[in-house]
Amino acid sequence: MESETPRFAFLPCMAKASASLIGHNTRGVSRAMSNDYPESIAELDLDAVQISPAILNAVKRFASSKPYRGSTRRRIQKFSRAIHDICDAAGVERPRLLFVPDETQDSGQSACIPAIRTIILRGRLSVITSLHEVSHLLNGPSEYVACAWSLRLFRDCFPRSWSRLRFDGHVAVVTRDDT
Repeated sequence: MESETPRFAFLPCMAKASASLIGHNTRGVSRAMSNDYPESIAELDLDAVQISPAILNAVKRFASSKPYRGSTRRRIQKFSRAIHDICDAAGVERPRLLFVPDETQDSGQSACIPAIRTIILRGRLSVITSLHEVSHLLNGPSEYVACAWSLRLFRDCFPRSWSRLRFDGHVAVVTRDDT
């Protein structure tokens, strides 16, 4: 079966959306009901996070697509396909995706609004942020769950990139050797 090209919106600018996040799934993460972010990655037990084999395979396909390479438009297509593949693997309806790319901004203003099945990815395209927002769609509002779920998948599916990270609290930061 030939898959269709994912549909997405490409927005050069957009007002900040508010999110009313609903529902939750607390698989394997302490403080799973909390909407607070963890203070550090040390609070998260990544090995306890349960990931279905279908979702793991979808993220591995995303990794093999080399999402850090290509034009912005091509990268958005890779991110869209991955998010849709993850939702298909989870057996949930695909969300509407809005991209507001800006290489001068981080991805911290991205959001998931489950009530209208929408994920908004703002700033630099980030694999971890996209997985984090998908986790909100699948697992609910807990920031602990979303952080642990997205970091576990990134660690397992992007090991080279994972090895280059350092953490500022719970936020992953890429370390680059400029020498």
